[in-house]
Amino acid sequence: YRIINGEKVIVSRRKRRRNMSLYYFIVVVFVIMALIFLSLTVFFNIKKIEITGTDLYTDEQIIQIAGIGDKDNLFRIDTNQIKTDILSSFPYLEDITIKRKFPSTLKLTAVQAVPMANISNKDGTFCVISTTSRIIETDIPQKKEGLVTVEGMDLEEKDLGKSYEDKDSMKTTILSQILSEINTLGMTKMNSINLKDRKNIKMTYDGRLNIEIGSSVDLAFKIKYVNAVIEKLSDTYQGTLIYHNATSGLSAIPKTAETNEKN
Repeated sequence: YRIINGEKVIVSRRKRRRNMSLYYFIVVVFVIMALIFLSLTVFFNIKKIEITGTDLYTDEQIIQIAGIGDKDNLFRIDTNQIKTDILSSFPYLEDITIKRKFPSTLKLTAVQAVPMANISNKDGTFCVISTTSRIIETDIPQKKEGLVTVEGMDLEEKDLGKSYEDKDSMKTTILSQILSEINTLGMTKMNSINLKDRKNIKMTYDGRLNIEIGSSVDLAFKIKYVNAVIEKLSDTYQGTLIYHNATSGLSAIPKTAETNEKN
């Protein structure tokens, strides 16, 4: 019962319970909205930025491009846009992972590009590509030491951060296959790859071996075969290796025999 205007009135418990449930619901919604508002404005503001995985760019450079400040909020930042801005500005970064560490830290973990090859341009300059086929340096006057140099290409795509593309799409595919194979086999002493004639692919190894493997047919098998032969040869052996076919195998012509032949 309730006393209303001096009279006893029967009040339904079910109705009272329903009114209380509505009240609690409104309170909970209000609290949640208040917490969301505080989270986006007061709580979880960035106070620390951790950057790991690169020694080519400074933290200051990356933070500046990312456009992150101590007034930014962990919830309000656009991590996808930050990633896009960083990767487009720093070609030697293959990837970057961005994670929020509550209550106030943003962690950026970079994956640094590994240079794989110099590609010779027609004007005498060079482009450097990574193990993932991305262009990480373009139109540089001198080739980068310690990398295999590729000749006979005519690049159509030379923009930093993009995958290289030759005007002859077959050459793009062939080079990708060759680089992948020599990287997998650990043929780090490969000096040059000549694709001027893609039906007569030539390479030089360790400054002492000229290699001729013909066309790109069975390319992976040919390179594995050549590598197996090189591993059996003396480290001082000089000459030419000519791959014929799976049946005839490979001819190894010593440099002395080549000299006598010319004379």
